[in-house]
Amino acid sequence: MTVAVEAGTARRVDVRSEGPGPSILLGGRFRLDERIAAAGALSLWKATDALLCRPVSIHLLPLGVPVPAPVVEAVQAAARVNDPRLATIYDTNYSTDGPYIVSEWTPGTHLEDLVLSGLPSPALAAAMIADAADALAVAHQAGRPHLCLSPRSLRWDTGSAVGSSPGQ
Repeated sequence: MTVAVEAGTARRVDVRSEGPGPSILLGGRFRLDERIAAAGALSLWKATDALLCRPVSIHLLPLGVPVPAPVVEAVQAAARVNDPRLATIYDTNYSTDGPYIVSEWTPGTHLEDLVLSGLPSPALAAAMIADAADALAVAHQAGRPHLCLSPRSLRWDTGSAVGSSPGQ
């Protein structure tokens, strides 16, 4: 069982309230494919790394607003945590004209959706939470608490078990 946590200049149009529409490349290589979640000026997208031909997660941050230093420090520290159950951070852009964070795409179904559908069994739920706790212990030992763990940030994938992605 495994858990994954989803933690150049790019100009972009504001895509927060509309679908991906025309192909939008961030950093010259990340194509926005599907908006997964949005809250105010923040949004989370499933995207494709066109250079490496792999799915990624992209957190779009507010346009025109400097990214706070604590956010930059947290992302940099999270990028140094190495555990196969925690989503890897691949790239960042902190410019005010298009800030974003790119991380590993974690496939699967949100724990919240599983619970609402009547799954998982109590034993499986306990195993999922224990696996998530073990992965988060790795981050805590590195001095990087998750800070936004919720049923929407944990994913279950039958191929790789539990996964967690930040901010979902």
